[in-house]
Amino acid sequence: MELTDAASEVLGGMTQDPTVPDAAGLRICADEGDVERPALAAALTAEPGADDEVLEFGGVRVFVDPAVADRVADRVLDAEVGPDDEVVFHIRRRTG
Repeated sequence: MELTDAASEVLGGMTQDPTVPDAAGLRICADEGDVERPALAAALTAEPGADDEVLEFGGVRVFVDPAVADRVADRVLDAEVGPDDEVVFHIRRRTG
């Protein structure tokens, strides 16, 4: 997995908040809504799950649930901030 500059900047800002624990990161896991092929979910968490793979990108941490690790291994994590400061993460195919 790779991070775009935008994702790194957004995550860095989120984890620099003084109320967020130092070990916090973005956790990517399956959204249990679809049993056949669950969508992916991402949320800021205080620490990784017990079996999560921990990826570090210049001080930004991403925790990947082993159940989805194969689905995101060759992807790029991107982020955008909407007009209401809502953060939306996208996991895209690598190009090039």
